[in-house]
Amino acid sequence: MPQTLLELVQQAVGEISSDIAVPSSVVGSSDQTILQMLRLANRVGHDLVREYPWRRLVTEYTFATVNGTAAYDLPADFDRMVPDTHYDRTNDWQNRGPASSQEWQWLNTGLSTVTQLRWRLYQNQIKFYSTPTTAYTMAYEYVSRYWVIASGGTAPTKSAFSVDTDTCVFPDDLMTLGLKYRWYRAKGLDYDEARTEYINALSSCKSQDTPEGRKSLSPMPQTAMIIPDGNWSL
Repeated sequence: MPQTLLELVQQAVGEISSDIAVPSSVVGSSDQTILQMLRLANRVGHDLVREYPWRRLVTEYTFATVNGTAAYDLPADFDRMVPDTHYDRTNDWQNRGPASSQEWQWLNTGLSTVTQLRWRLYQNQIKFYSTPTTAYTMAYEYVSRYWVIASGGTAPTKSAFSVDTDTCVFPDDLMTLGLKYRWYRAKGLDYDEARTEYINALSSCKSQDTPEGRKSLSPMPQTAMIIPDGNWSL
């Protein structure tokens, strides 16, 4: 079971110095050092969200287009799109994008006729060209900014620690090391060793987070012909 915010801070304080009293609470504490620990813990979490597309943060989103509507709201917890995951499941093809501002303006000149929809992110919405004329089922994956699991929950629903019993999706050791590194740096102390430990742990956690298949120097293209096993004839 992952450590709570209180347990993470207690662990970090215990490893940093015996001169700092181990807290019995974090949120609402009158101790400025512990309140700083809370802010630093949230900073570590925010930075980790941006660092890597962690599997616990990758989410699939599906929605249906509406005739005559080109722009659609993003999920409330949207942080960034996972590249090459945007598909039109109704027509079984990949939507082209994201279009740059220059490509978008060129498309809107009407000089080109497109079959597959193009898309871009614009003002916290996803916009399509050309405007859908019927209901299509769209799907894509994105990285969520929600990394904190509320007390009693099983999935992340918050973007910051707010109560002592909150947990998070990141490994406990990584959070503890990140908190120590941030604390040493904030206090103007020598943080080289703490930073090295944190960076090494971060590299290890990233490499183990999502398994990868075998690599090839001559990978098979996605459009390659597949020949079935067994007997077959022309």
